[in-house]
Order: sequence, then C-alpha cells, then structure tokens
Amino acid sequence: MYGRKSTSLVLGRTACLLPSSAAAHAARIDEDKGRRLADVSGLELEGPGAWGRVPLEVEMTQDKSRKAVIRARMAATGEPYTESARRLDEQHDPETGDFGGPVARARVAVAVLFLDETDRVLLVRPAGKPIWNIPSRYLRPHEAPAEVSVLIATEQLGITPVIGRMLVVDWSPDPDDGFPEAEKILFVFDGSRLTPETVARITPDPATVAEHGFHAPELITDLLVPRLAWRITAALSARAGGQNRYLEIGIGGR
Repeated sequence: MYGRKSTSLVLGRTACLLPSSAAAHAARIDEDKGRRLADVSGLELEGPGAWGRVPLEVEMTQDKSRKAVIRARMAATGEPYTESARRLDEQHDPETGDFGGPVARARVAVAVLFLDETDRVLLVRPAGKPIWNIPSRYLRPHEAPAEVSVLIATEQLGITPVIGRMLVVDWSPDPDDGFPEAEKILFVFDGSRLTPETVARITPDPATVAEHGFHAPELITDLLVPRLAWRITAALSARAGGQNRYLEIGIGGR
C-alpha cells in the first residue's frame, strides 16, 4: 500500500504530498503552529518503523545544529477527512493561528539570584527605572531561560560564574510595566555564592544597570516593592531547602 508511492502529512484540511523516500528527512514547517496543531489533535509519535506514523525532524536553525522531533500522523494519499480534523479546522483562526478560542500570550523573563560570601543579595537598579530588583531581563525570540540566565551574568555584570538550578517560577502579570493586558512568567535561577574575586570583577553595563550593591536578606522587604520582595524571599528559601517553588505574583506554597 505504501511502497514507493507518495505519502501525505494530513493536518486538518491541509495535505502536504511527500515522496515516501523523503518522509524520514527534515521537513520545513512552521515549528510553533505544527507543534500546537499536533498537541491539539492528540497526535502521538510511534517508532519510525511503525507503518503510517513517521517522525519528522524540524530544522530549527540554518546550520542544523538544533533539531526537534514532533508528533505527526502519516497516511497514504487520500486518507479520509476525519471528524476530529473537521472539528479542528472549525476551531482554527487562520489570522492568529489559534485553536479553540483565545490563548494566553505571556511574556517570559529570567532573573538570577547572586549572593556574596556573607549571603547578602545582589540587587541592581536597571537603567532608566526607579525600582531595584535582582538582575533580570526578558527573553528574546528563540532564547531559552537557562541560556538567558548565563547571558545576564556576562552581559549585565561582566562576570562568568556557574549558574545553578532553577529556584522559582512565578506567574506574575504586572499592569504597571507597560503591558497591562499581557501575562508574564518569570524564572529565577541560582547564580550561586560569588567569591570575593568575582565580586571585585563585577563591571555593570551602563546601558542596562545604573546601580548595584549587595544587601542583607532581612532588608529585602524594605528595599523592594512587595511582589519582588516576595519572589526573592521565596527564591532564598528554595535555595536553602534544595527545592523548586511555584508562585503566583510572588506568593504560593507549591
């Protein structure tokens, strides 16, 4: 039935005809929409030897240094248009790519908790802002949170310490930060305890950091706005207890 005949990747009403010889090779499709469509459709990946289902490698960079495998349903050309595919098409908004109504569009930020040898917390005042915080920034397209935690140290502080595990994830929409309708998810990583030599090498980037200094943990609540103080206090607790914490607007016990 399959042999050397063409094989089609059926997603909703869209069918991409592929030679069966190319079915196991890299397929250039939109990664976000393809993955979302696979998730919503309930598609599952079976081994490459399973007739009717073949994993596709999605090229994520031009140099092919990163690849991902998505779930996909492969079928002989002319597979019937299924009821589930019909329902999916009815829910699909071609303008936004959404399925089943509006979805959250959260911005993602990363912060890093650095301590000195006396366990004081490194705080910075970002350039152009009056509020102090631990070093942080928003992710840019295609950046991973762990990757950005390292970049924060090098780009903002001019140091290269070993960044540890994730301590806290905080769902924290802030209507006062210029994006009143956007949700925000923030990851806090353990920047570890810095040696005196590393502290001496801190060279803040004036374009991003206006001031910096180490402060005792008990002063955090006096120096920062409540939601930031709660988040940092939770990160300190998670670090001391070897835990990971889930927060909502800086508070939570999970």
